[in-house]
Amino acid sequence: MLKNKTKIITIFAILILLFSSTFVFAENEIPSQTSSDDVTAETTQTPQTTQTQETDIKKSDVYLCENNVNIDYIVDGNVFAVGKTVTINSQIGGDAFICAEKVIIDTQGYIFNNLFVVASSVEINGVVYDAYVCAQDFTINGGYIYHDLRAGCENLNIFGTIGRDAFVGSENISFQKDQNSTQGMVNGDFTYYSANELTFPEGAIIGTKIHKEVKIDNETDIQDYIISLGSTLALVVILWLVYLWLAPKFLESTNNLVKNKKSYIIISGLLGLIAIPCISIILLMLGITANVALILLGIYALLLVISQSVFMITANNYICNKLKINKNIGIVGMLILSSLVIWLIYLIPVLGGIVSFITIVLGLGIIITYLITRNSSTDFTKKEIETKEEKLEEEKSKKENEKNEKNENEKKDENK
Repeated sequence: MLKNKTKIITIFAILILLFSSTFVFAENEIPSQTSSDDVTAETTQTPQTTQTQETDIKKSDVYLCENNVNIDYIVDGNVFAVGKTVTINSQIGGDAFICAEKVIIDTQGYIFNNLFVVASSVEINGVVYDAYVCAQDFTINGGYIYHDLRAGCENLNIFGTIGRDAFVGSENISFQKDQNSTQGMVNGDFTYYSANELTFPEGAIIGTKIHKEVKIDNETDIQDYIISLGSTLALVVILWLVYLWLAPKFLESTNNLVKNKKSYIIISGLLGLIAIPCISIILLMLGITANVALILLGIYALLLVISQSVFMITANNYICNKLKINKNIGIVGMLILSSLVIWLIYLIPVLGGIVSFITIVLGLGIIITYLITRNSSTDFTKKEIETKEEKLEEEKSKKENEKNEKNENEKKDENK
């Protein structure tokens, strides 16, 4: 479906692109509920955010990991950034995936697609099409979100404009709404999750205000997300080191599995997810095989825990193979980056659950397929090597024959 371009970015990026492809570059328009003043305000804002004095254009995806990241050049692709402070003050043609302490989309910042961000503080002064935000403090400070906002944060300040709907979870929501201003406005429906119903200024929400009560036992802290991310990265890296030490053949065979056993991986993953617990229940009901059932359930639980990490490792191996990254340091760095991207996708409501399920199925399928076909995979690799060697020998012998014929012809000419 996604053909040659997505093969370079590997399986996990295929999932991202499948999601990203549903968000096309939209026209600069405001929903029908807005007034003529709102439309005027939008048309005056758009040129300001799209202007740039930079002539330097990066016509590819950009990967950045620094203490202070400042993107002041046009990026015709996606941005993956990790740092203490990340500032975007230019046009981003694709999606932006950011993990930082502080994130600023400045006045000249214009993200044409989706913004995925996990941070302590997020401030939008420019323009974003769709925003998925997980932060402690989130402020739309005169900025503009053209489509939808999905956010979970402690403090939300809407001092800008949201073009369509907003879905937020927060206990502290503030609007800065003046009577004759389009700032501090949600042009669509506003759905918010909180323990108590909140009051908002008149005219701040054009659509329907929907409150969904949430019972809060403990306040969510940004440290919870940091711990979750840290545990995910630690598990992936540790498993990769274990495979490198104890099962290097598995790492070597993953590319062949992905290339030649796609259908087996999907089928075995789905069957394993369903069949193993069913078999365990039957064994428990028999009584005499209860111990075997408990062991099988323990193995099943372990496989579920490591399946997502196995998928990340397999995807990373595919990326490194395509980018010709052979050194272990580069492989680990790419592994951390790819795992971070997938973890950020897990945070997206609804989609995150779907992607998580898919990665579990694929990871489980990779393990089962490898265990079933490891001998055939090894034989397949050997056959590839033998075939290449045979071709080289044939070419070598052919060249030697041509050389001998040439020498014989030269001798005949000399005798004549």
